[in-house]
Amino acid sequence: MANEISDIMGQQMGDEFDEDELDAELEDLEAEVMEEEMMKQSEPAASHSSEEPFSLPAVPDDPLNMNTEDEDADALAQLEAEMA
Repeated sequence: MANEISDIMGQQMGDEFDEDELDAELEDLEAEVMEEEMMKQSEPAASHSSEEPFSLPAVPDDPLNMNTEDEDADALAQLEAEMA
């Protein structure tokens, strides 16, 4: 009985895979995906050329930047007063 178990354990289970064949198939799939991505990227560029030109969205004014100008002017005025 031990010999039978040993023989069964030594047998190969399932289908045998050829790694070279699997690598080639993987490369083919990667090439297909890359080609599809390139086609998707080129399609919008072609259709976009017939539309209106691209424009950037409006940017809101930043009140923080406005305060720095006032602070700089105040600091300059204070410095001029000290030097006089």
